Amino acid sequence: MPFGLANAPATFQHYIHQALQGLVDTICVVYLDDILVFSKTREDHTIHLKQILDRMKAAELYAKPSKCSFYQDRVEFLGFILTTEGVEMDPERIRTIVEWPEPTTYREIQVFLGFCNFYRRFIYGYSKVTAPLTALLKGSQKGRKPGSVRLDDRERQAFRALIAEFGKAPVLRHFDPERHIRVETDALEYAMAGILSQPDNEGRYHPVAFWSRKFNGPELNYGTPDQEMMAIVESFKHWRHYLEGSLKQVEVLSDH
Repeated sequence: MPFGLANAPATFQHYIHQALQGLVDTICVVYLDDILVFSKTREDHTIHLKQILDRMKAAELYAKPSKCSFYQDRVEFLGFILTTEGVEMDPERIRTIVEWPEPTTYREIQVFLGFCNFYRRFIYGYSKVTAPLTALLKGSQKGRKPGSVRLDDRERQAFRALIAEFGKAPVLRHFDPERHIRVETDALEYAMAGILSQPDNEGRYHPVAFWSRKFNGPELNYGTPDQEMMAIVESFKHWRHYLEGSLKQVEVLSDH
């Protein structure tokens, strides 16, 4: 396929999905020319690899051996490190965030937050932590503020706090529909947050994902009980694909 055509990525994505129809999201995940094949056992993996390669051959798609890795228990894929234990951030991306210089323009704040937002599910209360920085962008997006900016103490503290959170971000466990599910929620002043977690074989709970968003408009005036209940409802909406029709009991922990 020629490079440079505007619709080339979408066309190729559609083509490879057609070639691997019935296998995508069952034994593999595909993003353009990156194919991740997942299996529970080495024997299953051999079968799955053969299925993928047979389909590719039939569609006249070819893989370069030097760019292939087989039978891996640790894989870098789309900015994440996938292991048998769970999902973690790419260490190089973490280093980039930790070493990020303090922004001096509104554009630099946008770039920083855009980069961090990709990994927000690793950070508890992300929306609360970033609120002082996102508040700065409201006027700039409407063209009412100049390009340069000087962070005050509160904004600088938020910038440093976010960097610190990324420095200690946990490994997120793979969701297991066969395990008990716990949803912990909280209303954090001007934001709501939730943690989805599951126990290991020893009964110790580990995070599967974090979620948060700011209260908007009239939601800021809700009483604490209403905000706490809203955090529960919105968390269930966000993780509906995990919680709806769950085979196991869903436990909810809240302050109220």
